[in-house]
Amino acid sequence: MTQELAFRHMLGNLNLKWDMHGGQNVVDINMETCSCRRWELTGIPCVHAVSAIVSCGRIPKDYVHNSYSIETFRKTYNFIINPLRGQTEWPETGGTSSTKL
Repeated sequence: MTQELAFRHMLGNLNLKWDMHGGQNVVDINMETCSCRRWELTGIPCVHAVSAIVSCGRIPKDYVHNSYSIETFRKTYNFIINPLRGQTEWPETGGTSSTKL
């Protein structure tokens, strides 16, 4: 699989233009964007961004959104929520009485 890559560095700004398989996408590494919009939508660099990142000697993993990190995963699932068998096991809150379903 061949890729035609054409890129331009804009005065130190990492705004790269990529031609891949006849299509053209603009990748801005500093803003973490690509004109295909996949990077912004998922938080994971698209193939265009990965090509741009690697060509600049950088590691694509460093550009994945923090929500995919192991630390974030552990924080998210740190607490255990024990299931209740029904409304009768709900704790009393001292407010108005609950309506039966």
